[in-house]
Amino acid sequence: MHRPFQIDLRSLPDDGRDISGQEPPSFFALDPKDSIQPVSPLKYDLHLERDGGDLLVTGSLEAVFSLECGRCLERYEHRVALKHY
Repeated sequence: MHRPFQIDLRSLPDDGRDISGQEPPSFFALDPKDSIQPVSPLKYDLHLERDGGDLLVTGSLEAVFSLECGRCLERYEHRVALKHY
């Protein structure tokens, strides 16, 4: 099974590691009956490094979702982008 975010801290270099890529919309594993649905891949550009026994992750994530308006029930798309966190 493909696990892009499973990180073994023991093998992480002292200066960390950069990872980037994209995962298909199915990565979100949302129920098809949910009113929110991913319509684009999850795009990521991340830097991983150890901070003692913890994992510090910085970078950016982006995906587009289809949502349903609670008032008129029309569907619309919304881009979610986390930049430089």
